[in-house]
Amino acid sequence: MKWGTPDYTNGPYKDDDEDDWDSDDGLKTLYEKVAASVGDVADLASSFLVARGELRTLDYIAFAIRGSSTCIELWNRWMPQGPSPAADLAKYFVHPGTPWKLASYYACSTAFDNIEIREQIVESHVERQKGKIHQAVWTAVIDGVEIGWISSPKCDKVPSRIWSKTPEKIKEIAASRLWDKCGEDKIVRFAGTTVRPCELPTNLIDTQSSLSVEARARKFLERSVPRAMVLDGQPGTGKSSLVGILARKLGFKTIIFGADDLLSTHRHGYEDIRGTELAEMMKPDVLIVNDIDRLREDSQLILLDVLDTAKAYAKLIFATTNHYRNLLEPVRRPGRLDDVIHVPGLGVEEILLIAPDMAPLAEKMVGWPISYVKDMQNRYNVLGDLAYEEFDEVAKRLREIQEDGKYEADSEEDEDADDEAPYDDL
Repeated sequence: MKWGTPDYTNGPYKDDDEDDWDSDDGLKTLYEKVAASVGDVADLASSFLVARGELRTLDYIAFAIRGSSTCIELWNRWMPQGPSPAADLAKYFVHPGTPWKLASYYACSTAFDNIEIREQIVESHVERQKGKIHQAVWTAVIDGVEIGWISSPKCDKVPSRIWSKTPEKIKEIAASRLWDKCGEDKIVRFAGTTVRPCELPTNLIDTQSSLSVEARARKFLERSVPRAMVLDGQPGTGKSSLVGILARKLGFKTIIFGADDLLSTHRHGYEDIRGTELAEMMKPDVLIVNDIDRLREDSQLILLDVLDTAKAYAKLIFATTNHYRNLLEPVRRPGRLDDVIHVPGLGVEEILLIAPDMAPLAEKMVGWPISYVKDMQNRYNVLGDLAYEEFDEVAKRLREIQEDGKYEADSEEDEDADDEAPYDDL
């Protein structure tokens, strides 16, 4: 490392060679210049440290400014200037009087991903590098509707930005394709960038909570009144499975989102909300959003608009929480989330139905989440009576989780209080 203050009189570079950035040598030269720039900032830091013996806050700010200016200079000096080739290609779709409209930044590409379509290249809109096609405008016809996009020849799926002359029609086709992929139950889970059928448990019993939620939902369905309900309770009480199975029983098309996935954004030219776009395109009868209490406050405010929009197409909206009171007041009020339903742990009768071999310990398991009760029965199925010896360890783990998460253990008194809740007698 060299010591002292570097000379920036002529900028961080000493040469003005014009490199061929399309070649490996050109890229290597660019990387070397980036490395040299980083070294210059490090030298500046070391000179400050030698001069003062310690670094001040203002010194760090100086380093940040130097680094930012260096990056900007790199971009302006060494990278190609002017409009990007992709922008020129987009003029095929974007120009005065164009019949093309942007159909989707995300949702349609999810539906058409890996579907075999007959595409053709638009020869008048091709960007070449060294005589080879680098990017081009492509068009295709799906169910009689023409779509277009920009991609390289290596792209094996329709990219996120899709144009169409009839965007609403192509969205209908995309939604139909997705529901066709969803299996007989028409219940799907969205995660990250994928939509897949949701496998729900087949051996769940009707609990007091599930029967209460079903009765209330049917009342509003009979009047064709959309309803949004929050199911609140400690982890493992089966909130998501409860409403998923209810949707299957009602025969409704359903999408299940994690709260982050519903509100996640995708940057492609500009920022777009992809989960909500997919939900609006598919128009499910039931929308389930898990763990909304884990959202940051700014995301909870975005959720307000999402819930308002969802009531235009969904008959029922369910949201799950572990700590309902972590939600902002505007989110909690009726009109967005209409009902708050506590999902408690199990009572003795429910425990015996789920885990009959745990009868000797059923009284001690009152208030346990359903997932823990099922686990004890699974242990007995494999280990026999040795499962009883592991009871204390499982109970301790549950207590620790409840204490760490500040969950109140459900008791029989809690269940009696739930009996008086206004939604239970509907």
